[in-house]
Amino acid sequence: KASQDLLRYRAFESLFREALLAIDRLQSEATTPELVESAVEELLEVFARRSLLPVDDSGEFDPRVHEAVESIPESGQTPAGSIVAVHRAGYTLDGRLLRPAQVTVAVATSSTPQDPVVQESDADAT
Repeated sequence: KASQDLLRYRAFESLFREALLAIDRLQSEATTPELVESAVEELLEVFARRSLLPVDDSGEFDPRVHEAVESIPESGQTPAGSIVAVHRAGYTLDGRLLRPAQVTVAVATSSTPQDPVVQESDADAT
């Protein structure tokens, strides 16, 4: 038990040491958009070395790793099911979903009204 705790401590210690370097840069320099972007990239590299990876948010919507927070009608450039915008990145940790990417998705537009679905119980009632 003690050796497991020590290993866990060492893993967190290493992560925090590296992450604090990026935070130090943000606190000690005049904050510019370039500095913020650089610090974010540095933190993402630190996390990636520990198997925290971004969810692919290009291409098609996948409900297993994406959360649709908004939708827009499909168009010639954006077919139904395409991710149009990313509101918040999603991440996996060791291959398991940590949080889904929040995205805007193009949805099909219907030019003809859909036939109502007849439920079995409704059909039996006639």
